Order: sequence, then structure tokens, then C-alpha cells
Amino acid sequence: MKFLYSSMFIDEDINDIESIIDNIGNDKVELILDSNICIFLRDFYKEPSVITARTEIWGELKKLLYLIEYNDLEVDFYLGLEESSRSKSNFEIIEDKFFDAFNALSNLFSMDYLQMIEHSKLIKFDTPIKDNSLKQPSKMKALEQSGVFQNQLFLNYACLLKLYLLVEEKSEWENVDKMKLYLDFLEEDLDFLGATNILFGHLLLSGEDKSQKLIHPQKKKRKQREEVIHAIWNAAIDLTFPVLVTQKFFDRTKVPIFVTGDENCWRIFNSLKMRAMITDNNGLATSPFVEMDLSNTLWNNEELLDINQYHDAIIDRRKYYNITRNKNLSKILEALRVTCYGLEKEVRELLA
Repeated sequence: MKFLYSSMFIDEDINDIESIIDNIGNDKVELILDSNICIFLRDFYKEPSVITARTEIWGELKKLLYLIEYNDLEVDFYLGLEESSRSKSNFEIIEDKFFDAFNALSNLFSMDYLQMIEHSKLIKFDTPIKDNSLKQPSKMKALEQSGVFQNQLFLNYACLLKLYLLVEEKSEWENVDKMKLYLDFLEEDLDFLGATNILFGHLLLSGEDKSQKLIHPQKKKRKQREEVIHAIWNAAIDLTFPVLVTQKFFDRTKVPIFVTGDENCWRIFNSLKMRAMITDNNGLATSPFVEMDLSNTLWNNEELLDINQYHDAIIDRRKYYNITRNKNLSKILEALRVTCYGLEKEVRELLA
């Protein structure tokens, strides 16, 4: 496993984060850790010998901890910590698990690097609190759990349920036609054209293999309803991170850099770049303008041109939409709730 870095505010691939620090200054950089890295760090604090025995992970953790200490970087582990502390069954925060992990990470980051290295030589078995709940064949209760993920999860879950149905039910359709139908769904049913959701649709419906694995469980579990629903749900959580991480810029005016060991999650995040934003005294006046890199999709030039023309026609129809419409969040979420319920029911029936 290799830890990977990405940011919507940095055009180039971040192969060397030190050069980014040299260009913009360490006081302008904030590292946002994903849930798996938070789990590794928690386990390193509580059971150091278990992590140091996993040579590849320990090597990456050491490099990350040295990078943070040497450059005096600000680190935000809250998003990753919150996700990793939620129940598999209903996405409810497990408070004991959350505070157990929070204390572990806080104590770890209170050390300097040499103290961390000394800590790595300990055995110190202090077993982390685990989630023993079972996966469920519905995520409707999970959608009702409040927190930073909630609003974006409504949108992502609806999109991924629709994509799953397009792949499984429309196998005789051309992929280009599936993509157009998906864009129609975003415009007409969800009334929202999110860059992350469109990008994932491009990857999945072009036949790109790694994105297929994100919403399909292992082959032996592909027909188990709770496994399929949970795989789609996990992918929906992954797709919240580009939005939630990037929003941190508007709160703190630091450049948020996402750190993950998940290559699929990194590829999606790294394919989105901020190009422009319109602000007023209260923050963003409209949705930011985000550019998508479609080079990882498997469309040929003719297919991509056809889809782009279709997409451009939708954009043209909605040119002034975000400026002129009156947004009512409660009505938007209620409509998404109904859509998620219907799509999830279709998926369950397909797997019955």
C-alpha cells in the first residue's frame, strides 16, 4: 500500500508533497486523512507491534508522521474518524468507538517524531473498540443519521443505485445510451449535476474495471442483497470525500490535501480540478466550476464527443439555474429520500 495525495486546488499530480509545501508554504497546507489511515494510526497508538509487523503500512505511516512533524503541517482527521466510528448496520455514531479513537489520535499527535519511533518499539496491547453490528438489506435508516456526510450521502446513494440498475438491467443497451439516460436522471429526477457523480458515471458506464469493483461485492457475494447494498453504500461514502474535503478551503482558506491509501478513491479525487468560483460576503454564491479529467475512462473519441454534446445541451438549458432558483434544502432532501427509497426497492427486487 502506498499513501496517495490529491487536491482540487493543485493541477499536477502530487508525487512529491515537499515541492507543494515549498511552493505555497507549510502554513497554507492542511492534510485531510481518510478513514483507513485514521484506523492505522489508532491501531499504531493502541497496539504498535501489530502495525509495525505490517511492514508496508508501517513504512508509509512513518513517512507520513515524519512529513507532518518536520514541516509542522496541520492535520484534520475528523472526517476519517467519524466515518470509521459509524455502525455498519445503520451508520449511527458509536460514541465509545469514536472517543476511543479520538483520544488515541490526539495522544499520538501530541508526541514528537522521536517519541513516536520509541512508541513503535512497544507491544502495548490495548484492543480498539470494534463494531460488531451486521450489514442490512436497506440503508434508509442510515440516511437519517445526522452528521457531515448526510446531505451528500442522499445524493450519492441515489446516483449509485441508479448506476447499479443501469449496469444490471440495461445490459443490452449501448454504454453511450446508458450514460445519456444517467445524465437525464441527474437533471430530471435529482435536479443536480455534481461533478463527482458525473465523473463516476463516466468511469463505470465506459466499462472501466476498477470502478465496477467499487459498487459490486466479491463474486461469491454478488447476489446477497445486504452485501450489494452495503457495497453501493460504501462507494457513496467514498464519493462524499471530494466534496467535503474541498469545502474545507472555504472555511479555513488553507489548501486541503486528501491523503488516502485507496487508489480508486484517489483516482476519482485526482480527476477533479477547481477552475473558478463565484463568492459573495457569505461564501460561495453558486456551485464551483470543476473540470473533469476523463482520460481514465474507456470511451473512444466518437463516444466521448456524443456524450459531451448531450451534456453540453443540458448545461446550456441550466445556464442560469443555480443563480435564479430558490433552494429549499428540506424539500430537496425529501425528494431525494423518496428517490432513494424507490431505487433501493428496485435493487432489492432485482436480487430477490
